[in-house]
Amino acid sequence: PIKLYPASSCDCHCWVAAFVKMKEFIYVWWPYIFAVATIMLQAVVDPAECVWPPKLDLSGQQAALLAKTPVWLCTAGPTLIGPFLLNFMARKRNLSAMDPQSLMWWHVNAWWFHTGCDVFSGLYQIMPVLTELYTHMSPIHVKERWHPEREHLDCAYGLELFVEAPFALWLVYLFMMQDHRR
Repeated sequence: PIKLYPASSCDCHCWVAAFVKMKEFIYVWWPYIFAVATIMLQAVVDPAECVWPPKLDLSGQQAALLAKTPVWLCTAGPTLIGPFLLNFMARKRNLSAMDPQSLMWWHVNAWWFHTGCDVFSGLYQIMPVLTELYTHMSPIHVKERWHPEREHLDCAYGLELFVEAPFALWLVYLFMMQDHRR
């Protein structure tokens, strides 16, 4: 038989072990990877018009604008840094593989997807770039808040603000404490 890879002392079990490690990494970190991807898109997608493929602003000006915006720093900062701290604490406390994944999921959702994206971009419309992208995706966002045509969106955003994000943070706490209520 012809081998397409160089001969080595490592046989099939090394590839299986590497695959299992990669699978575990993706299982735990995929919410973070997804959040980082949306943050990167926010830094480069030109929100001026809605076209496919999207126009990119690779000058760095848009990313610099984000880095100077308090609302972005208050949501993207914990989103980008928090998972590393949570993963460190999970390893220190010897949590199961499922618990760090849950920590990652609830943390990223609370800070980025519920608060940064939906509340600040959809409801309050103060998040740079994403607010314009939300308006392109759903033009009803140009109406004032609680307008009859967009109140269904505002109700969903309110649910995220007052229920989903706080409970997500509560679940992060419960998982870190290994509380039976989690």
